[in-house]
Amino acid sequence: MIASRQRLRRGELTAPPLHKSVPSNALHVILEDSGLNVLGFRMPAFENEDRPFKRDLWQWPLKAAEILRTDLSVIAGDFNTAPRDSPTTCGDCLEQLASSGWQHVLPNSGFSWKDARHVTEHQIDHIFLSPVLPPAHADYLWGFRSVAADAAAGKVGIPDHAILLATYE
Repeated sequence: MIASRQRLRRGELTAPPLHKSVPSNALHVILEDSGLNVLGFRMPAFENEDRPFKRDLWQWPLKAAEILRTDLSVIAGDFNTAPRDSPTTCGDCLEQLASSGWQHVLPNSGFSWKDARHVTEHQIDHIFLSPVLPPAHADYLWGFRSVAADAAAGKVGIPDHAILLATYE
């Protein structure tokens, strides 16, 4: 979901149907007043025999970034990839996007997802700004957990990802 105070119109970029879970996990919109392109994306958590789809699918946001690079653009979402992940889990793809000029707006600390079983914390939610946008600051926010007892317990139906908030002028 992408929400804005400005009127939105659907953009032309669509994710390839590499896997049944892919098309519904990408949305390109353009904010009409500012012309800002927003590409919202969730990399499915491919597991087992579907794992090779992750590398194949990463080619799409990288190509989309080439198209959007010279415009006012934001690519944001759950990439299911953390900085410093190995190339086998596509950590090099985050680096490739940043090395192509996109600004990786990553909070200085914190995490966006926590595996409750293994108590590991990961930064897998990201925001990238095109080179023509000014630098930004980002934070992972977990304050929503204080609104209900079930949220703190991490029960089903409660978001298991932090809010990733980026601000720029």
